Amino acid sequence: MGMVDTLCTHLHQNNGSVENSLSKVKPKLDSQCVIEVLNSCHPKQPLLGVRFFVWAGFQSGYRHSAYTYSKACKLFGIQQNAQIIRDLVLSYEAEGCLVNVNMFREVLKLCKEAQLADVALWVLRKMEQSFNIGADTVMYNVVIRLCCKNGDIETAEKLIGEMSLNDLYPDLITYMAIVEGLCDVGRPEHAYSLLKGRVGEAYKLIDKFVVEHGVSYGDCCSSLVISLIRIKKLDEAMKLFMEMLSGDARPDTLASSLVLKELCMKDRVLDGFYLLEAIENKGCLSAIDSDIYSILLFGLCQRSHLTKATKLAKIMLKKSVPLQSPYKEGAIDVLIESGEKDLVNHLTGIRKGL
Repeated sequence: MGMVDTLCTHLHQNNGSVENSLSKVKPKLDSQCVIEVLNSCHPKQPLLGVRFFVWAGFQSGYRHSAYTYSKACKLFGIQQNAQIIRDLVLSYEAEGCLVNVNMFREVLKLCKEAQLADVALWVLRKMEQSFNIGADTVMYNVVIRLCCKNGDIETAEKLIGEMSLNDLYPDLITYMAIVEGLCDVGRPEHAYSLLKGRVGEAYKLIDKFVVEHGVSYGDCCSSLVISLIRIKKLDEAMKLFMEMLSGDARPDTLASSLVLKELCMKDRVLDGFYLLEAIENKGCLSAIDSDIYSILLFGLCQRSHLTKATKLAKIMLKKSVPLQSPYKEGAIDVLIESGEKDLVNHLTGIRKGL
């Protein structure tokens, strides 16, 4: 009898204790095995399938992949039938099942995959009230992020306040969820005030990140820059980014690269070049993705800003940044026509020399 058959036998003949029956097998799980067992429960026994999935998620030597979470949610229609998550937790309660924090982590990950904010909040409350299991920061973050994506910023902020009452503290993931959520619901000015206002709870929140938990002010600012770009607030993102460069905050790789790329896409290549110079003067140029240099160089060449293009090409040469396709050919042709054949030869030889 193969492992899948063995698991299915123990799963369907559990004598009222699914987890105890499965644990007797002591299996070496893999994704294919897990999916085959789930298929055996579809479509007639979805609750049993989900219960197996939760148990499997924290077995020794195995962790669910992103694909496996997606597969489980689609197979049992969890997004459309959110009640199955409630029924799962209620079955634990009705049977007096010996539950642990790992089980609830898996339940919340299913809520995350299915984007079930209300159910995730219910699970968080249920585990504390009925099972006396306290959530950790990671679990709170799952629920907070779901609330933010659902536009329920008020609940997310209440959960952050609740964390401190339980001797837990928000981390950068918590903060980014709130910032992105505020931007998504059209309140970027509120998100911006979290950084610039530094009053009341906003001040306390940032202070906890920066002082107590090693999260830099630059990281917080960078997350807001990224969110502003995502909702097409480029000018506001630029304003904050320039304030970072003129102050003590250091922008991260993603924020720097996205701002430069957006400027190029908006046909503002000169602004992009001057911003890159400012980033270099700040000592953060190593934080730029290599393809951004090629996009910017191509844009400068196409618009005949040859002095700036030559200067950028020399920066790329100095930092051994190779030209990337599909921008490579267009930039090379213009630089050669402007008399920079030697520079082009050196630049195109970077990849070969690496």
